[in-house]
Amino acid sequence: METKTLALIVVALAALESVLVLSGVLTPMLAYSPGNIVFLIARNAIVIYAGWGSDGIKDAVSRGAIISASGATVFVIASLIGSAIHHPMLGISFPPESMPIVYLAIIVMNTAVGVIGALLAVLIAGFIRPKKDGSKTKSKAKNPG
Repeated sequence: METKTLALIVVALAALESVLVLSGVLTPMLAYSPGNIVFLIARNAIVIYAGWGSDGIKDAVSRGAIISASGATVFVIASLIGSAIHHPMLGISFPPESMPIVYLAIIVMNTAVGVIGALLAVLIAGFIRPKKDGSKTKSKAKNPG
């Protein structure tokens, strides 16, 4: 599946979770209610799927970064909306002047987690998936001399 499609799925999941939190159906994200955890698992599964289907480490890293940053950006926007309507989105409290740093940290940390997840997936896939010649691992040529 294309990176754009996977990123849109993660954005849709993040938007749905944000609407549910802002409407009071779910607790703020960092409360880690069962509903929040289901959304977290779903988003991480998409990142791992993206890494698994990548064409190498560089592709996995870029896919993981794009997909995770997309979802994190939705949460930052939802947090801004939540602060405007006085409803907690994240479940953390910081002075207003430090919130830009908090939002940046959210995007950077989520992107890093996405990169690590996709990278691990592509590395594990490299050992498990059969190669074009039918073997599961790279064969090493024996030294004839």
